[in-house]
Amino acid sequence: MYCNVPGGVMKSGLAMYDTMRIMPYNIQTVNMGMCAQIGAFLVAGGTQGMRFGLPNSRFMMQNPRIEEPVDNEGNPRQRVMQATEMKLEVQEVLRDKKRMLEGFSAFTGRSIQALQRDFGRDFYLNAYEARQYGLIDSLLLPDRPSKLATDEIKFGAFGGKEQRYQPNKPASVSDDGPRTSGLG
Repeated sequence: MYCNVPGGVMKSGLAMYDTMRIMPYNIQTVNMGMCAQIGAFLVAGGTQGMRFGLPNSRFMMQNPRIEEPVDNEGNPRQRVMQATEMKLEVQEVLRDKKRMLEGFSAFTGRSIQALQRDFGRDFYLNAYEARQYGLIDSLLLPDRPSKLATDEIKFGAFGGKEQRYQPNKPASVSDDGPRTSGLG
């Protein structure tokens, strides 16, 4: 499953996750760009050992929210409801948050209390941080070493030693799959 999901509808994403879980085969997931909220959940929900990210991919960990209603032109509309309806809607969002925290706990091995602290605010993770956090298992890197950055790359006309790109050592090539890095 290749993902580039900058958010999405929580219920639809959970339906996709349920479908992933009932499939009789492993589900490989790849973050190809930005995976926010339910997109991050889906990538992390892939089969352990088969969750990947491209080097420049990003994850945005975000709490579920009540979406503001808009008209056909995208302008905000006033939300009119009784207090009891609002209470029910808030309870539903809190139930979604609990479900997300339980899932992320299972995917990453982190405690729900640690995740609650992390989810106090929205936060972004690059691919390397997502690997350390446990959302993905490894990075997909170019097959050809010539495509990896070298220390011969200079940015602009600066050319000073402190201005040069200092790459990490390239990952090893696996005989049975794509070039990956288990950095973390």
